[in-house]
Amino acid sequence: MIGKWNRTRIGQIRLDTLLEDDKYLDRPLIGRDSPIDGGVYIGGNEREAIVVNSCDSPQLQLAYKETKQRSLNDSGEVRRGKILRSVYDLTNEKMIFSEIEVARIINKHSLNEDGKVSLGIFLQEGYGVCRHMALLSAFLLEKFVEEGYIRGKPSVDRNSCFHNAHAWCRYKNHSGEVYILDSAKNFLGTLEDSKERMVWEYFRDDDKIAISDE
Repeated sequence: MIGKWNRTRIGQIRLDTLLEDDKYLDRPLIGRDSPIDGGVYIGGNEREAIVVNSCDSPQLQLAYKETKQRSLNDSGEVRRGKILRSVYDLTNEKMIFSEIEVARIINKHSLNEDGKVSLGIFLQEGYGVCRHMALLSAFLLEKFVEEGYIRGKPSVDRNSCFHNAHAWCRYKNHSGEVYILDSAKNFLGTLEDSKERMVWEYFRDDDKIAISDE
């Protein structure tokens, strides 16, 4: 598989007249390596615009609180080695993958024409697809970084292979090792592990260059 990394750019071109300084309806766009909390995630095709804003979302606040609780050791301290698994497991449990239910939620809130909706709504409903799951995982990891429990960098990555587009959470730790959290495809592991499993084409162009240089 060869991934095309142009989904965010397609969305920017599509909504060009509505964007100001790379903001959609006064919120910065969420893209590769961008901040997640406070931003909005638009589609390459017309669909809902997903807002991630923990200040106004009790569902996101509760999700982080529960994830942190799951990451505690016997002494009541957050254990760094448990965080990725806790984030992945919570995402799987709180968001059941269902295209049908997501379509229902979108229709219920009249969001088909790039209408803004909080990620917390999908958490509340208990359903999502790859984009919602990737955003939730990346948001949770970003909160752990902000509070100093880990020192890496989460990102919401997406590309398209053949006729399918896909999104997932990528996490690069402070040592430079890359992990993939992809609840939609039931994969948690290193970037290298994903190559053996042939789950999806997660490799960025610079990842491929680094491999070829070794």
